[in-house]
Amino acid sequence: MEEKLDVVTGCVVNVCKSRNFTKKIAAVVIGAYLANKIYHAYKTNKTRQKINKKQEELRQRKSKLRKSLLVDDCLLTEFRNSVLELSLEELLGKLKEGMLDPLDVLQAYQAKALSVDVKVNAVCDYITEATEWAKQLRQVPKEERGPLFGLPISIKECYFVKGYDITIGLAKYIGQVPEEDCQIVRFIKDHHGLPFCLTNIPQTMISYGCSNPIYGCTGNPHDLGRTPGGSSGGEAALIAAGASLLGIGSDIGGSVRIPAHCSGIAALKPTTGRIYEGGRIGSQGSKPKILRPCISSVAGFMSSSVYGVKLGMQTCINNARRMNLEDCRVVPIQWQGDLYKPGRKLRIGWYTHDGYFPPTPGCVRAVKETVDLLESAGHEVIEWKSIDNTELFRVFVASIQSDLGHHSLKNWKHEILDKAIEMNIFSFTTSSYTRWFYSLLMGFLSKKMQLVWDTHPTMSKDLWEVNGIKDTLTDEFFEEWKKQEFDLVICPGFPFPAPKHAHTSRLITATSYTGVYNTIGCPVVIVPVTKETEEDQKKLEDYPVRGDIVHRLAAHTTKGSTGCPIGVQVIGRHFQEELVLHAMEIIEDLVQYDKSANLQ
Repeated sequence: MEEKLDVVTGCVVNVCKSRNFTKKIAAVVIGAYLANKIYHAYKTNKTRQKINKKQEELRQRKSKLRKSLLVDDCLLTEFRNSVLELSLEELLGKLKEGMLDPLDVLQAYQAKALSVDVKVNAVCDYITEATEWAKQLRQVPKEERGPLFGLPISIKECYFVKGYDITIGLAKYIGQVPEEDCQIVRFIKDHHGLPFCLTNIPQTMISYGCSNPIYGCTGNPHDLGRTPGGSSGGEAALIAAGASLLGIGSDIGGSVRIPAHCSGIAALKPTTGRIYEGGRIGSQGSKPKILRPCISSVAGFMSSSVYGVKLGMQTCINNARRMNLEDCRVVPIQWQGDLYKPGRKLRIGWYTHDGYFPPTPGCVRAVKETVDLLESAGHEVIEWKSIDNTELFRVFVASIQSDLGHHSLKNWKHEILDKAIEMNIFSFTTSSYTRWFYSLLMGFLSKKMQLVWDTHPTMSKDLWEVNGIKDTLTDEFFEEWKKQEFDLVICPGFPFPAPKHAHTSRLITATSYTGVYNTIGCPVVIVPVTKETEEDQKKLEDYPVRGDIVHRLAAHTTKGSTGCPIGVQVIGRHFQEELVLHAMEIIEDLVQYDKSANLQ
């Protein structure tokens, strides 16, 4: 009996010890959890303080520039307005002939940018050294004046500019200023252009919204409640508002084309390797620690006119050997005049639906009206009925998400994250254990989102397959192109006009119209051709909203977009930018697009 009692007593003691041990483990786990939360809150607070300090510095810098530009308490004087009314071609002519002073022109555009930026919020910072550069240009003899002489040029806030923060909306990069200009900024200055400001981007640039915690949200000059597009949204908004004539952006999934479509300006995504590729955060040639496989970001010019896009590209391409020496990725092909002036009518393919995402009525009308005008001008137009870019878009998504957010999450640590990347955050922070559930749910709600959600390589060997599929699909695309004997192809610039700010991240599937051409790597331009009409709005009633919540959101965000710009894409074969620019000019002349933004 005593032995049994001892056994029972021992068990009770062991249970008590076990409970005490469990309590200690629980206390350690809870303590570690709370310590981590406290540390994260501390680091987040430090990030906020860093951002607040940067914002105050920017306010002071902008205020100082504003005061320096005031003439009798007026920012936009009669003379400055007369400068701003000149077309790009007229302005360059007067600058080169000495009829206008480079400093006066610079100050006119600085004043305009300060004026419109109160509402649009497109400028991150002003490059104050531009004033001295403008003064130095006065000494350049007329016969030595470069093709960009005295022209103020805006720069997307991802290009390295000596002495200026390049953050892409992440506080961790504040204070890490480049020690020298990147190649394309040096190139612009060497050809007597004046880089005068840095323009806004969405945080991380993997978004077609345009907001971040450092510089805030950029509005569309046609409707401030809508995005100007992204990621080169600040460029597009500033140009559309009349505060820049020429700018440089970058494009990895539509980042110059979507803003051009949304804001009503012209833009070109060149062939991968046609102009400088290095010199910006996240690009090849900028000595990055990590680099996304299977797809490349490219630099691209954006302008208020096709003339501006051509000017930027031609200036670069005329110096192809210099670009190749400075950036080995550039193929040294000089300007091809026979492509720019082919001396014949064109054979143009066209489509309105990419086989994946249905376009809204206004975007369908834009393509059809453009095609009709081209046909009436004597060009041959053929509908590309068999096109279906779904699998090409799947490859694009697989390339963009090839690490399933691993490197993004490391980069975002202790950052204040923005609504422009809310779906990226949701996707990358979802555990593999619950991912299958969301995939199942999306299968019922949205086949579009399910494709994006499920498409990602799980192992490095999968990238070989993705790359093989990409190569095969690219060949098939151009085999069909060759069979149809197209010179060019026209399609919607995007499936809907500028969406509301809150909807950009949730409608990421709409990038099927642009991302596939980054996958292929060929040149594509955007030309603004029309604006959303009341009739387009009425036809939204027939838009296919059933069966996919993404379609429903697309229709919802398009409602109320009357007056917003709509563009078309013109797609060319690799290294045929000159022919694409030729078609751009033809379309611009035919459509006579109304550029007014009616910024209130």
